[in-house]
Amino acid sequence: MRNLNRCEFIGNIGRDPEFAIGKNETPICRFSIAVNDDNKNSQHTEWVRAVAFGRLAEIVNEYLSKGSKVYIAGRMKTQKWQDNQGIDRYTTEIMLSDLEMLGGKADTGLSPRSVPQPTSDNFADEDLPF
Repeated sequence: MRNLNRCEFIGNIGRDPEFAIGKNETPICRFSIAVNDDNKNSQHTEWVRAVAFGRLAEIVNEYLSKGSKVYIAGRMKTQKWQDNQGIDRYTTEIMLSDLEMLGGKADTGLSPRSVPQPTSDNFADEDLPF
């Protein structure tokens, strides 16, 4: 039997994405989304950390901001690191393979036509992070 590591979420970005250029000049963009779990008795919000690479990171940085509603999908990865006191800490993030901007012009400040769509003329296969 094969294994499966895939997560999907729909939520709102909690603060503006953080963009950086990583090793080998790879664009990286990190952000968190709030995912609400509503049931009859209570409401609970989970915060999901996401990371986009390459062209997807550039798109996130250019078109998304705090409050934007998004669908994200990817694989879960946990990284171990040490804080300033030498204590082991862990961070779990979703390494994005897919992202869709949801909502409308009010959510992103853009109309759907202003977001460039990939075509064979302006994107090479190696530009795609998935």
